[in-house]
Amino acid sequence: MGSFRPAQCSLIAILATAFTVQAEDIQDNVQDIEEILVTGSIRAVDRRDLSQSAAILTGEALAHARSNTLGDTLDRMPGISVSSYGPAVGRPVIRGLSGDRVRILVSGIGSIDASGSSPDHATAVDPATAESIEVLRGPSTLLFGNNAVGGVINVFDGRIPTKRPDGGSSSRFNAGYGSNGNEVTLSGWTTFALGENTLVHLDASLMDRGDMKIPGEAESEILLDFEGEEHDDGDGEGSGIAENTAADRTSGTVGITQLFDKGYLGFSISGLETDYGLPGHGHEEEHGEEEHEGEEEEAVPPVIDLDQVRFDMMGGISLDNDLIQKVEFRFAYADYEHSEIEGDEIAALYKNQGWEGRVSARHEQDDFSAIFGIQQRHRDFNSEGEEAFITQNETLQRGLFGVGYWDIGDWRIEAGGRYEFQKIEGVNLERKWSALSLSGSAIYKISETLSTSVLGFRTKRAPGAEELLSNGPHLATSSYQLGDRRLDEETATGIEFGLRYEGDKNSASVALYRTSYDDFLYERETGNTLDDLPIRQFTAVDATFWGLEAETHFTVMENKGEAIHFHLSGDIVRAEQKVSNEPLPRIPPVSVSTGIDYASQLFDASVQATWNGRQTRTAFNELATDGHVRVDLSVGYRAFGPDTNVELYGEIRNLFNAEIRHHTSALKDIVPEPGRDFRTGVRVKF
Repeated sequence: MGSFRPAQCSLIAILATAFTVQAEDIQDNVQDIEEILVTGSIRAVDRRDLSQSAAILTGEALAHARSNTLGDTLDRMPGISVSSYGPAVGRPVIRGLSGDRVRILVSGIGSIDASGSSPDHATAVDPATAESIEVLRGPSTLLFGNNAVGGVINVFDGRIPTKRPDGGSSSRFNAGYGSNGNEVTLSGWTTFALGENTLVHLDASLMDRGDMKIPGEAESEILLDFEGEEHDDGDGEGSGIAENTAADRTSGTVGITQLFDKGYLGFSISGLETDYGLPGHGHEEEHGEEEHEGEEEEAVPPVIDLDQVRFDMMGGISLDNDLIQKVEFRFAYADYEHSEIEGDEIAALYKNQGWEGRVSARHEQDDFSAIFGIQQRHRDFNSEGEEAFITQNETLQRGLFGVGYWDIGDWRIEAGGRYEFQKIEGVNLERKWSALSLSGSAIYKISETLSTSVLGFRTKRAPGAEELLSNGPHLATSSYQLGDRRLDEETATGIEFGLRYEGDKNSASVALYRTSYDDFLYERETGNTLDDLPIRQFTAVDATFWGLEAETHFTVMENKGEAIHFHLSGDIVRAEQKVSNEPLPRIPPVSVSTGIDYASQLFDASVQATWNGRQTRTAFNELATDGHVRVDLSVGYRAFGPDTNVELYGEIRNLFNAEIRHHTSALKDIVPEPGRDFRTGVRVKF
């Protein structure tokens, strides 16, 4: 798979196309969280008609937030944090939940990778080519699986176009440079029509960076105090380097769609390759340093070589039928492989061949809409090598789902259900589960701008292969990881209350939620060790999650092509065992984010500050995490006039070089997040 280089070929095609298409008059200079959702509802609706917390990140908001990982891109949205493992790995955490409880989709179908099996495994999703990212919670998550109790993150990349672009073509190209790690990024995508009914999509992305700069020491003061070691204050310039954090990535896609009178059929093939270092992987403790006749053998820093080739197919047809107006299908197959390499040796090799397909039918009337269908997923996972901590296994999931919407006067009712069957086969293991999950919500329109809602659900999730079959040293988390083949499904029962105001220029919302778990599955610190590594055992406990999220956006000034917008958001989540009241591990602290955006015909500017509190509610054997304040600045300038589509931009991320450590990260006490980063580049639209 290492010889597959789709990005280079696709990038050449994009650049050639970009200079032959005519420029479009696209004006989206000021665009934040949009009010229209795509997959989260059966038909496009206004945000005030949604009972669950939901948002789309697109346009200028996505351009400013875009980072190397999906988690970093979404990190400052309410209720979302990131489980990072260096600058190349960052998986989203929603309301304290991550892993198999948060489904990451690519245009409605799973990412089909191994990111859920370990915190050092990157997702096979490239944010650089995303056109929009949707975050969804509530009844509609049952469309995608019982294990989406935490939420759904759907990345739309347009690799299979379904609509002819205005003017026959649409293209974008971005180029950027970041001072932290001397990072260079290039990305571009184009969609154009061949004749009247054939659409072609090409995209590519390149990223290359060196080791990241950090403010001061790599290890946290809390860890050094715990180990009784002295602090090295360094030179005070914040020019420390986190070793083995370099990364490079290439991705590319070719897609084609044929339009018909009442439908479409499209295909795409894509590839992604990334290599990145694993900081603080702990291999020195595993292998140590051996002396050979007075000469010491140094430990080799481990790196990951990740490859994925993916095939997608999508189609839909409109029907002249009173019961079913539209039928759609999605299918994806991916061949995923990544190697953990030490020098010339492969310490661990992970392979994941999987496919996922779904067929859905839509019914739409003025006061009632519904979507129902079937879905099936299959994963064949295998690992090899002395550091592989999980044996070969196969997972099969089948689901029947349905979600309906009723508009009754000032009320909007939503209800969904999903029946799911799961089977896992491994070495000397075959387990089967079947479960029914239900969810419902009601929203009441107090006025044209104000609404209130209540949401309730009861969902079941069968354990994953990692929770059942893990048995070995997991050096990414510096632990010996043990599964439990006897684990059964967990049950989540939750309720959420919401209040939302949506005016023409201003908006505000607040959500209060509580979820009770029977047999919540997590890694428990046992207090014992094996091979000098602490043993962490997957176990089931009854647990409770509760939290609060709030945000507001309002226009301070708008006059003659100029506008100033202010936004403020915050969230808190608490999670603990029911019997002992002991906190669960890696729960994010209180977070508050605020910012001001200025926009005009030629010039944009924004400043944003995010405060994360100190997390002292820790589980057994878990260290506390200091809080931090991160400040970001950005400016954009349309150099050739307001009607052109060329924007020069500059950013300063982490302006005051704060020491940032996320409590959700397995690496938080070993390596902090990147220090100050000056970024500049150009965005072009055709």
